[in-house]
Amino acid sequence: MLSSREQNPNGQGPSRADLARAGFINTTRAQRLLADPALTPLLQAIPVGQLLSDLSDSPDPDQATLALVRLCEASPKPQQLAQDLKHTQLRHRLLALLGASSALGDFLIANPDSVACLDQEFDAEKVAATMTSRVKRALDAGSIPDAVHGLRLSYYQALCAIAAGDLTHPQPLQYMPQVGLQLSQLADAAVAAALPIAYRKAGASDQLAFCVIAMGKTGARELNYISDVDVMYVVGGALDETQATAVGSAVASALTDIISGVGTLAPLWPLDAALRPEGKDGVLVRSIDSYRSYYTKWAQSWEFQALLKARPMAGDMNLGQQFIDLTAPLVWQASARENFVSDAQAMRRRVEKESAKTRDDRRIKLGPGGLRDVEFTVQLLQLVHGRSDTHLRSAATLEALNELIDGGYIGRSAGQAMSRCYRFERLIEHRAQLSRLRRTHDLPKKEANLRRIARSIGTDLEGKNLTNATELEKAFNRTRRQVRTLHEEIFYRPLLSATASLSEAEMRLSPQAARERLAAFGYRDPDGAMRQIEALTEGLSRRAAILRQLLPVMIGWMGMGADPDQGLLSFR
Repeated sequence: MLSSREQNPNGQGPSRADLARAGFINTTRAQRLLADPALTPLLQAIPVGQLLSDLSDSPDPDQATLALVRLCEASPKPQQLAQDLKHTQLRHRLLALLGASSALGDFLIANPDSVACLDQEFDAEKVAATMTSRVKRALDAGSIPDAVHGLRLSYYQALCAIAAGDLTHPQPLQYMPQVGLQLSQLADAAVAAALPIAYRKAGASDQLAFCVIAMGKTGARELNYISDVDVMYVVGGALDETQATAVGSAVASALTDIISGVGTLAPLWPLDAALRPEGKDGVLVRSIDSYRSYYTKWAQSWEFQALLKARPMAGDMNLGQQFIDLTAPLVWQASARENFVSDAQAMRRRVEKESAKTRDDRRIKLGPGGLRDVEFTVQLLQLVHGRSDTHLRSAATLEALNELIDGGYIGRSAGQAMSRCYRFERLIEHRAQLSRLRRTHDLPKKEANLRRIARSIGTDLEGKNLTNATELEKAFNRTRRQVRTLHEEIFYRPLLSATASLSEAEMRLSPQAARERLAAFGYRDPDGAMRQIEALTEGLSRRAAILRQLLPVMIGWMGMGADPDQGLLSFR
């Protein structure tokens, strides 16, 4: 218990000074909340000093305390809840979640029995089994609304468990990829459980073979807490193509409504099929033959880049594998197309420019030095070198980055720095989305939101404590600047080590890989370009040293010109 000096003037709990030291901002309200009768059963089971200590570890003690009072008021069994929260792990995980996410706090307040789910680590197989069982019972009883409710209830309970494990992990930066994997597994389970409901709503029979293909972050199993889930649909089975397309479109539409439509619980996320052939103007579902015709005759280069992360997600997995068998070889042939890299770069610049809104660029995803710079860098190098090196074909960004490092296509120090930066930016993005479960890819502006994110992360990439909004903003901007620099270094600096006497530990791109990269970036005579680079960078002169710093950027600029070879020769 608190000593008499630690109590407030009325002797009823912690003083405002105690609360300020514990991280509370509105200490007057906190005193009132901690004295609320709804907390009496809990404070009979847990000393107020212990509760205050636990709240001080929460990302937002003020938010966590208010949510805790509301949860105790809503619980039909407050005494049982108090006894459950005597267990340290459950209490820590609950308070961390309440302090980080008002949206998931509201879910637990509306569904107090779901608090128990926080005491267990996420188990993908158990979650999928529970979700499927609830859906089956409701469908057997003839109730589609109950099936949708059971699916969403299971989803949000599992999401709470994932978030609680994330928020209480001692090394959140290292744990970030595991969170993306768990969120992807949860999305897989939700779509798989939704398919029987969709078949029922659409009146489809088993004669229809239907598979959902995951794309983007879902396909790479590195999903966010809340974002579009990119998909495509493949149909087949005993029906002819016209029938399969018509019935499959009905199933796909029903699936979207089950996942994203109005219900007794909030929608999960938008199912986005915009990456399909011809985009939103194209048909919603296609057969394998239809996909084959499109991808071999009409597809643009960026569409093959998007297919790099494709995988069967739910439904008829054999049909899904046929889709992968069709598209995978095309993905790795795409970089041989004329202007492949320049087209990809132009698209990247266009997206970056169109998404810019203000001079105060807070974009975590699309801004200069943001997540897209890392993902674009990794994917482009995969597509350039993955034609001949099959070890470079992982869908997940961090796994692919490690493969590029191990293969010598990226310098180890630069690659590891980019990996750390990517983890940090993804972690900020996760925390920003978790607060209200809104689809955002921007750093918040409000000080309270920034402080909450900073406290939930703990430290920056340099190991310095993050406790307030200013520290987080500075760490974010430092990271973006570093990513932008690494983006240029990783693309072009390895070319120098293939032609000049640079440190093997710094960069060790093979001459053949250097030729591949130069050719992909528009140089028609890669061997000649390598001779020019060697002439410019060899030796120990001051000029050579300066050019070794400048050329990584300049080679890229020249690659955007009409005649990169002539540009490099003229520069020499």
